[in-house]
Amino acid sequence: MAEVQQPETSVPPKAAPDALAAAQQQAADYLAGWQRAKADYVNLKRESDERSWQQAKSAVKSVVINLWADFFSNLELALRHIPPEQSSLPWVVGVQNGMKQFNVILKKLGFEDYTPTVGQPFSPFEHEAVEAVENSGKPVQTIVEVVRPGLRFVDDNDVVVHARVKVAK
Repeated sequence: MAEVQQPETSVPPKAAPDALAAAQQQAADYLAGWQRAKADYVNLKRESDERSWQQAKSAVKSVVINLWADFFSNLELALRHIPPEQSSLPWVVGVQNGMKQFNVILKKLGFEDYTPTVGQPFSPFEHEAVEAVENSGKPVQTIVEVVRPGLRFVDDNDVVVHARVKVAK
């Protein structure tokens, strides 16, 4: 029978447990470093996505404020002044349907109308005073009449278009 030869190792038998422990420690260090790097990447991705979402919201707000808000408000005001006998004319119905569709689009984009209540205190952060009314019977700086509803962004309750109101003087 042939003798089986043991392969030669460069590590003396006493050093083998130390080398194994060192290799295991190095593997654990590499694993911990990889896990930290992965966690950092996940956090960076989440922060980047949040920044992108905030920029998109800001862009949508800007477009609505700068391009559509005045047009929408003026069209809404014009529709309120259509005489009742003309309210069933086809062009009036078409414009009203367009306004309804525009409201649906605004809701999908995250906007909502808000209408202050009469008697509510005036707030320059939410309201635009268009007239000061004397002898209204209401306390000073309270809303007497809502001329036009406002528009706000639902996510952060940010007022995009101030509600126009008449205020007690």
